[in-house]
Amino acid sequence: ISVGEAVNFGSWRVALGKEAVPDAYAIAETSDLAITVWHPQDRLNLAGSRGPRSLKRLFADAGIAPAERDVMPVLRSGDQIIAVPGIGVDLAFVPNNGCAAIYVSFQNENSLY
Repeated sequence: ISVGEAVNFGSWRVALGKEAVPDAYAIAETSDLAITVWHPQDRLNLAGSRGPRSLKRLFADAGIAPAERDVMPVLRSGDQIIAVPGIGVDLAFVPNNGCAAIYVSFQNENSLY
């Protein structure tokens, strides 16, 4: 996926843009972006946490059922997770002051994350 595009991922629609939109995550501009499913070894380091945590644990903490997890989109750059709907953005991809940002929105037919 590239900036300015939107792709369907099952019942989800993932869009990337240069303009801030409601409920979108701001991420640092990066290349080689892809949408995939989650993997058991995936970890995210979120703001306010004490280090990286497994995505499985973060899903459980957010109350996301196992059946939902398996169909949720995960935005990646190479092997690194950037953002997951309902969970957040990895600290490595949070835009710093002066850093160009892009915005990712995750929508599904039942809700907006």
